[in-house]
Amino acid sequence: MPWWIAFVLTLVVEVPLWVWLLDAGGFGRRVILALGVNAVTHPTLWWVAGGGVGGSALVLMEVLIAVLEGVAAQLVCRPGWRVALLTSTAANAASVLVGLLLMMWGSFAA
Repeated sequence: MPWWIAFVLTLVVEVPLWVWLLDAGGFGRRVILALGVNAVTHPTLWWVAGGGVGGSALVLMEVLIAVLEGVAAQLVCRPGWRVALLTSTAANAASVLVGLLLMMWGSFAA
């Protein structure tokens, strides 16, 4: 799947989850946070992974991204470390799951 489709898909899945689950910092700040962390981490992951990675490497990279985005959430919105890390983990897990399901079903094949 092309990068821009994966990025839009990530935003469609993750931004509502960030806004709904984070529960701190105000609506606008949560939207900006969700857009900002994804604008940094998504292209970085895509560049490192070369557009395709699987198995334990994918899990490791997603865990690292969830931690980095959770730290950003705590610094920007101050929801508490537990909420920040759980929100980041849930948002990233959801977008990875949607992406993998679409790839399995043959949608957006490269």
